[in-house]
Amino acid sequence: MAPMIGFWGPPTASVDWCEENYLISHYIAEFYNSLSSLAILFVGEYCAYRFNSTWSAVNFMFRAISVVGIGSVLFHATLLQPMQMLDEIPMLWSAITMLYILCTARYNIKTVYFKLLLIAIGLGTSFSAAFYGGNIQFIIFQLTFLTMESITCVQIYLCTQDTKTSLKKLSDPAISRLYVTGLKYYLAGVFIWLTDTFLCKFINNTASSLHNTSILPFYPQLHAFWHFFASLGVLNFATFVYCYHLLKAGKSVKLNKYGLLLYTVSATDPKSH
Repeated sequence: MAPMIGFWGPPTASVDWCEENYLISHYIAEFYNSLSSLAILFVGEYCAYRFNSTWSAVNFMFRAISVVGIGSVLFHATLLQPMQMLDEIPMLWSAITMLYILCTARYNIKTVYFKLLLIAIGLGTSFSAAFYGGNIQFIIFQLTFLTMESITCVQIYLCTQDTKTSLKKLSDPAISRLYVTGLKYYLAGVFIWLTDTFLCKFINNTASSLHNTSILPFYPQLHAFWHFFASLGVLNFATFVYCYHLLKAGKSVKLNKYGLLLYTVSATDPKSH
């Protein structure tokens, strides 16, 4: 947020975040928001590399997360409306794909109508996001994405209960903890996002257009921290979705920590034990 005009010109996106524009570089509108977006790209690519699946929907989910990261970098670097769409639309499709995988695996849904319904929701929201601007676009997208997120979180919770009951013999106990871990990270990120979005004038002492109303001596780059915590939440959720579809395929699945925050997954035929 700033009156300064840099390389990409005035913002055309429906939202301009709290970080001061072009403060670090003439070529990058929101430097720290752009840099932190690489965390999302890393999560998508790490999962695609570590958890490569024979089910194309799973691989699509990981690649959609990667595209979110790329789009987020470009959006925050330019604050242009087309780049905003490259950020937001893949977010929606990654959530839709995650929901599709969970419902197909848990309820054994084979009808094409379910897939068409999710595609219709995705296309409808994508078109509205692309052709509307300003507050209307922002509200339509946020409401749709929030709805898909909420439904997906409920499904992950239900699937988590399966790993403690019907799938207990095949499932590593650590898998059931992915949901709570991911939810903690994601909710922390949402709290940070809400604070940064709606209380900007109270936390950003560098934005000259805000008339020095900040109660802080420096701006803590909260939106960048939102990217970090959201990435950790998505990492745990996506890892769970991958594990769950293997469990429903009859595999014995073990989850291992890789470093401090990452995971590896091993799946074997239970007959081999």
